[in-house]
Amino acid sequence: MSETPIAPDSPSPNCAPKTVFVVSPIGSPGTPEAVKASQTLEYIIRQALPAPEWEVVRADEEEDPGSITHMVIERIVNSDLIVADLTDYNPNVFYELAVAHGYKKPVVTLMTDGQKPPFDIVDLRTVFYDLANPESVHRAKIRLAASARAVLASGSTLTNPLVGYALFSTAGGLSEATPTEKVEFLLTQVLGRLTRVEGEIRELAPRPTVADGHGLSVADLLSRHGDTVLPSNIDRRQREVRYNVRRTRARITELLGAAELTEDERTEIADLRLRLDSLKARAEKYNVDWDSIV
Repeated sequence: MSETPIAPDSPSPNCAPKTVFVVSPIGSPGTPEAVKASQTLEYIIRQALPAPEWEVVRADEEEDPGSITHMVIERIVNSDLIVADLTDYNPNVFYELAVAHGYKKPVVTLMTDGQKPPFDIVDLRTVFYDLANPESVHRAKIRLAASARAVLASGSTLTNPLVGYALFSTAGGLSEATPTEKVEFLLTQVLGRLTRVEGEIRELAPRPTVADGHGLSVADLLSRHGDTVLPSNIDRRQREVRYNVRRTRARITELLGAAELTEDERTEIADLRLRLDSLKARAEKYNVDWDSIV
């Protein structure tokens, strides 16, 4: 696996490095999860965002003996860029991603090739990678470097699922509220979004077999096995299909409206069209009229 970093821009000698905080699964030392997370950090993130232009830090590398939660939130708020690895749908990662979005921080997301982001954040431009494939690693480094510069250059036009609500800067317009009331409001908003993301994670998780279905109701087992779908779930899945199709088509239309497409944007369009093919199969499965989705 190549360890050649992406050539950085030439910063001024007096220019401070851009700070990058990595939000990712970490795992216990020696576990496959920890090895994979370290390889992603060293062979993709740090190679794509090399010193001296960038200063890349992950939470477990901090030496501060204080509260880990406080340190993580402080890093998210103060860093120039957040790189979030969504691989394996780690709940802590999604919590920290919500905090980053709430503070309108520039974010680039990564994910292991073959996995799919929950629909709540499917509009984010995600860099996919396969550590076992050197070509995939090289491509991911190039895309991560390009995405990092693009999102930092977006400035006030930066968007994410929480933009428009001004949750963390104004507490939803509660300018006269007490600090306690503002915190309660923010937690309610973030927990609501996390609940929806958690539902998507469960939907994407491997389906249980009858043998490992101990403790599930008959309704749960029927609704989560094979092609058997309870009537109570059909409407929800039909709505999800329509929602994802509309968002995917809208993103394709947005990209095609550009005067000139970059290589990264052409790759994204190809990925989105593959996603539409997958959504069409789901539409057929759940009896959604494809032509009626506008």
